[in-house]
Amino acid sequence: MRIKKNSQTVCTGNVIATQGTMNMRADKVTMSEDAFGKQFAKGEGRPVRFKQKLDSGEMLDAESLRFDYDGAKGEMILIDKAWVKKGQDIVMGDTINYNLNTEFYQAQSKPGNRVNITINPKKKDAAK
Repeated sequence: MRIKKNSQTVCTGNVIATQGTMNMRADKVTMSEDAFGKQFAKGEGRPVRFKQKLDSGEMLDAESLRFDYDGAKGEMILIDKAWVKKGQDIVMGDTINYNLNTEFYQAQSKPGNRVNITINPKKKDAAK
């Protein structure tokens, strides 16, 4: 078996990275792939923007100043002034860990700050 070396690419400027229905926009993105083909990315911007069409058909929008993406785990960590909007619901915090596979996220804030969550009631189906 032949194992390839790790590879790394650094992109700067108005960077747009797309993978499937996932779209990231940043000022700087550092992408890497390990010897086993697992992909990783780090990005920074003012701000970094992230969008993904979910299996349900709704869009997930997110924003932060930095992000870490681990393709092997299917995780996106949004860092500094982070927010995630799914449908009409929004979560804001200092750090938000979003799992692309399960579509769940965890929000945390530094001591003295708080996590803000706005959950809007789902509209009832008129046919029922």
